[in-house]
Amino acid sequence: MFGEKLDIIMTALEVSNASLAKEIFLDSSYISRLRNGKRNLPSEPDFISNLSSYLFYIAMEKGRIKLLE
Repeated sequence: MFGEKLDIIMTALEVSNASLAKEIFLDSSYISRLRNGKRNLPSEPDFISNLSSYLFYIAMEKGRIKLLE
């Protein structure tokens, strides 16, 4: 379920696995596996905060904040 939602948001915002991975300090293959439901969420406490902050920033920058509602 998380992976599906992440994939929808990343696709809508045109965010690549590589760009997200770089910003939140993970490997792009791990992001791909998250999106495809093949991996669970990382146990790092800052993961969700970093992920949501970056996606919010991109949505604001591209004028697509309504997509996150």
